[in-house]
Amino acid sequence: MCNLSEGIEQRGIEKGVQQGTQQGIQQMVLNALQSNSIEDVSRILLLPIEKVEKIANENK
Repeated sequence: MCNLSEGIEQRGIEKGVQQGTQQGIQQMVLNALQSNSIEDVSRILLLPIEKVEKIANENK
C-alpha cells in the first residue's frame, strides 16, 4: 500500500475511535443523569458541567 493510502486509512481509524469514545462518554452521562444531578454527574465523571449540560440538552 502506498504512503498516501496508509495515511488516509490511519486517519479514518483514528476518527472512528474518537467517535466511538465520544458516544461512550455520551451514553455514560445519559445513564448517570437518570438518577443523579448534572453537578453530581460532572463531579463523578470528571467532566465540565457545560459538557454534561450540552449532552443532556441535546438528548431531551
